[in-house]
Amino acid sequence: MNFIKSPFRYDINALRAIAVLSVIFYHYQFPFLSGGFAGVDIFFVISGFLMSKLILTGLEKQVFSYPAFLWRRIQRIVPALLFLILLVSLTGFLIYFPWDLKASSINALGSLFFYSNILYLHTASYFDASSALNIYLHTWSLSVEFQFYLLYPLLLIGLHTVINQKPWQILTIGLVTISFFTMSVILTTTQPIYSFYLLPSRSWELLAGAMVFLLGNFKPGRLVRQIFAGAGYLILGAGLVLLDSKLPWPGYYTAIPVLGTSVIIIADYNDGAVFKNQVIQFFGKISYSLYLWHWPVYVFSQYLGFDNSVIVKLSLIALSIMLAFLSYTFIEQKKISYKTLVIAFASMGAFLLIGSQYQINRFIFKKLSLEIAEYENTHMSERNQQFSEGKCFLSKGKFADFDKAFCLHLQAGRKNLLLIGDSHGAELSQSLKKALSLRGINLIQATASGCLPLVRNYGLAHCTKLIDYIYRDFILKNKEHIDGIILSANWARGHYDKAVLVDDLDNTITYLNKYNFKIILLGQTEVYRIPYPYIAAREIQFHLKSSKNYRDPQVADLNKLLQKTFFKYYVPIYTDESPDLLSGGIPYFFDENHLTKYGADLATTKILAHPLTKKIL
Repeated sequence: MNFIKSPFRYDINALRAIAVLSVIFYHYQFPFLSGGFAGVDIFFVISGFLMSKLILTGLEKQVFSYPAFLWRRIQRIVPALLFLILLVSLTGFLIYFPWDLKASSINALGSLFFYSNILYLHTASYFDASSALNIYLHTWSLSVEFQFYLLYPLLLIGLHTVINQKPWQILTIGLVTISFFTMSVILTTTQPIYSFYLLPSRSWELLAGAMVFLLGNFKPGRLVRQIFAGAGYLILGAGLVLLDSKLPWPGYYTAIPVLGTSVIIIADYNDGAVFKNQVIQFFGKISYSLYLWHWPVYVFSQYLGFDNSVIVKLSLIALSIMLAFLSYTFIEQKKISYKTLVIAFASMGAFLLIGSQYQINRFIFKKLSLEIAEYENTHMSERNQQFSEGKCFLSKGKFADFDKAFCLHLQAGRKNLLLIGDSHGAELSQSLKKALSLRGINLIQATASGCLPLVRNYGLAHCTKLIDYIYRDFILKNKEHIDGIILSANWARGHYDKAVLVDDLDNTITYLNKYNFKIILLGQTEVYRIPYPYIAAREIQFHLKSSKNYRDPQVADLNKLLQKTFFKYYVPIYTDESPDLLSGGIPYFFDENHLTKYGADLATTKILAHPLTKKIL
């Protein structure tokens, strides 16, 4: 196959720079580019344009070869990807806990064989917090593109064979693009994760690039091209700044970066000094390697407990640029032979296959570190007893499973306190019951996961029905026998707006005050970015003291806000310093935000010692 040489497009290289830097600033959580994730959509349009130009021009000149095309794509993509996977795997071998390395190897296989987008359908949404430590998360877009490279040439070959007239080709691809766009919008409303990751719902963005090429005969004068380019950059810039991850994606809003990119490419304006700026062109040239490296660098930093200060983020970006430059210079720019690439690919695949089946680095960790890290999995029965799982705490099932007679048993001749809450109330129930019982006080419990203990009814059915029953039925019928109500929850639930939370809490307290209930509003606990036992285990393994770096600072701010707003009722239990491990290596949290029995005992001591609690007791 004889490849057609074209003049270098500075504008397209500048678009690559914009795309990769937008994604980086979004992933590194800089606030000024809330729509930076749309950088991937810019890449899709560019790829669709360039591949269409290459394939259709080759077909027209009768020099296109499908095998040669695929080999060129493999040479372009695979070597840098192999280099990334090799270094990430070696680094992960040294610092990842065995199960994390195993999971990472599974994800790496998906990246290497270009099915990671399909693999992630069954894990979590791209925007979920749980995806933040998937070191290969970003390779979903490479999988989409490679799947496109496999199928798209066949489509164009068939189209060129059947329809050899350009107007009919434009009409056909235009209709296909519109059809896939419509399907994408519909699928996003019904199956958003599928729509986000799969090629069919993304293909219209790549096909938009094809339409740009097919309409490329439009060659206006310099001034018109300047106006077009300027309009394209305005549309693109507005999207990157104003869009955010809460919008349905892909969908109607995705048309903004797709349109902006398309207009810029159509304008074909390369004369401006800005486009030829060496810094912009540098980032455009290394954009592929920089896209590969920026996310693993960030994920490793989060795994190791680096803080999220601007200085740290900029340092990580600098490291990503350095690694990308090395990858671009010594990997991307080199011509790697077929034999060498096959051997490297097969060797890496075999290593990852073994790593995906076995915990191959378990031997390098201390026994105590592993025991602490595995605490949640090895202490589930204790946790269930602590929470009163399936009896007074509903984490699933139906409201009918709640044992009213046992959990809400009021005792005559004793004070009765009612604990209403989610899992954060349930985690304290065992410790509170025991401590209050020693004081002659009976604690009754109504807790369920899936909603907050608020008068406003929202959330999962098993939870809302229980909370509604407590507020609308039980406490009204038994108000003379209830001496106090304790509200406890993870008030920092990610989807809950602070202002709405304050209003709902205020309305709930007002409702309870109407019936003269004494109220204790238990404070927010810490929330960690990863399970706390992992943090404690790393501190033991690597002699670190880094738990504060893993804490969510927004949770600390919310705790202060609630304490200030509801000071008449608020009993804080947030700890500034993580307590030492109990003898035997028992941590005070068993995951990101739930206390162990040891942690609940510490919190109970703090609760009972607080002046507001003493007034009620």
